Amino acid sequence: MGLMMTDSTDFIREIKIENLNERAVAPKILQERKVAIFDLCSGNTFAVLPRSGFPAPCGPYDLILRLRDHHAIFDITDKEEREVLAVHVSMTQFRESLKSYGAICRQYYDAVRRRPHDVIEQTDRIRRVIHDQGAEQLQERLKDKVDIDFETARGLFTLLYAAQPSR
Repeated sequence: MGLMMTDSTDFIREIKIENLNERAVAPKILQERKVAIFDLCSGNTFAVLPRSGFPAPCGPYDLILRLRDHHAIFDITDKEEREVLAVHVSMTQFRESLKSYGAICRQYYDAVRRRPHDVIEQTDRIRRVIHDQGAEQLQERLKDKVDIDFETARGLFTLLYAAQPSR
């Protein structure tokens, strides 16, 4: 369970995704990224936790997500663009979650075009469960570095999914 944050500066104000080869990213994926970033920046709870006896730097924060060598790197800066924290997360531990999420999303979009309403609802329920599991996994992985609420974890999991250059 996260800390109860009352300071209105505990949020991400801007997000960028940086890839080694942006030209390899399909337009559909770029659109998914834009939507994920918009949704996340529209409302989130995000606070860097104190480290080694030092007080936590105040937000709002900017986040650059970099995917390098099977790692997601969350580079966090403050409003003066000073580096606050770089969190490295192995993508290997999210491989199954991201793969399952991608597969169910494809099934969901196919169902929306071709299937009866009850199949769409069932597929959407499964999609949300997988999304929630991925968010919980990410929240657990980040818990010693940053405090995020569940909805922010969901948004960051979506961002991890959308940040992958090829799916």
